[in-house]
Amino acid sequence: MIASTAHELEDADGNYLVTRLDPAGPPRRVLLFAVGGGGDPGRHAPLLEALARAGNRVVAAHHARLIGGRVTPELLLGRIARIEAALALAEAPELPVAGVGHSIG
Repeated sequence: MIASTAHELEDADGNYLVTRLDPAGPPRRVLLFAVGGGGDPGRHAPLLEALARAGNRVVAAHHARLIGGRVTPELLLGRIARIEAALALAEAPELPVAGVGHSIG
């Protein structure tokens, strides 16, 4: 059974969530998931759950939805900072880390 937890973090833009999914057994790797323009990793729940069932500890930061298609360097740097902060929630420095992204992620 997959365990899913939500953690609330804060940055200069305010509070945001990080979702972590753990496999039933010991994880083989940490998988950072970077969402696309929709900003909510829950939109990809079946994929994230399948990745966790395959033995990955999945960590995904939530972001504000992109409106109007304009992406600025500041927006991208903010997303990167959130993903880096999410990595600390993996609590597994001994495991290899891989990244998966969707669209702008």
